[in-house]
Amino acid sequence: MGKDAVIHFLGDVSFNDAYVGLYKKGIKPFNEVGPVLAKADYVIGNLESQVIGAQGENLLKNPRVKTEKETLNYLHDLDIDLVSVATNHTYDGLRDGVVQSFAFLDEHKILHVGASLEQVDAYKPITLEVNEIKFGFLNYVHQDTHPSTPKDADVYLNYYTRDKILNQIDALRKEVDFVVLLFHWGGLTDYGFYPHHTQISEAHMFLDRGADVIIGHHTHTFQAIETYKGKPIFYSLGNFCFADIYSGKKLNKVRVSGKEGAIVELKFNAADKTTSYKLIPIANEDHMLKLAPGLSKKYAWRNFKFFFVKNIIVFRWCYYFYRANIEPLQFYFEASEKNWFQRIRDLNFKKVVGFIRFILNMKKKEGF
Repeated sequence: MGKDAVIHFLGDVSFNDAYVGLYKKGIKPFNEVGPVLAKADYVIGNLESQVIGAQGENLLKNPRVKTEKETLNYLHDLDIDLVSVATNHTYDGLRDGVVQSFAFLDEHKILHVGASLEQVDAYKPITLEVNEIKFGFLNYVHQDTHPSTPKDADVYLNYYTRDKILNQIDALRKEVDFVVLLFHWGGLTDYGFYPHHTQISEAHMFLDRGADVIIGHHTHTFQAIETYKGKPIFYSLGNFCFADIYSGKKLNKVRVSGKEGAIVELKFNAADKTTSYKLIPIANEDHMLKLAPGLSKKYAWRNFKFFFVKNIIVFRWCYYFYRANIEPLQFYFEASEKNWFQRIRDLNFKKVVGFIRFILNMKKKEGF
């Protein structure tokens, strides 16, 4: 067996909107983090933006994340070897967008997992060797992230179902040294710092079954980390790079917490079947990626509070209430460019009844 394998994992990689303009101007947003990524044996990211092709856009989905094919060349600046593509934005550019995106990846020898133009291929894992260590990668997208693909869509995603994941772990476990699960999940805690309690129990189930690492995406925030029976769970790596989304006439701004993330450096040792990790915090400053070691203390404090959210139901209830009802209103008022009178006037009924809905549903959600 060879030496340890060091793999860098990135959060949501999206070259949407502003990044299209930066690429056309020849600007290099990743010069500071590029040398760090180059030191790894392998680099894996979650490709959130697909090409918008000639067929148009998936109008069932809002907002829609789009890029141009040439802008995908930024992947070379990140030394990316593999991308997960089972996301809630995979079909934003319809079939032609996926065809163009996958053609670019194939041409540039960047592997992709989690979605396909053929149904049978969408469920297949990626198996490969890094420093003579055998890895198996499985990628799934959870329905709670709202992919909003039409029923007759001719692009196939590997959807998250517990039984399927358990069965695929069983099969893959026999072939490789490490099974790594790449999840696009957490739709119930968008922009939250902690996972939903159902994610915690299911993550434990998958690791008990034989998976070795869970890498999560989607929430746009770098969430708490858990080590379960010596195996790491990264519930969400947050955004690696993401620009404000212009979808139709609406602007969806990336929040401040969505501009802070981390590169996860995982070291795999096949001799004793162990993993160890370190975080390389990063920040997005006007679309330029910077190393941000000062964020380490913030993430450590977030992890400390995770114990209480995870184990004490009162803390969990309070956190969910804040996340589901208070924070969206707070962000609505802070992000709006309108004056206070206009903001209050435009505050629709749906936002108000969210408070009542949360209370009525809490018993069911928490299993009281």
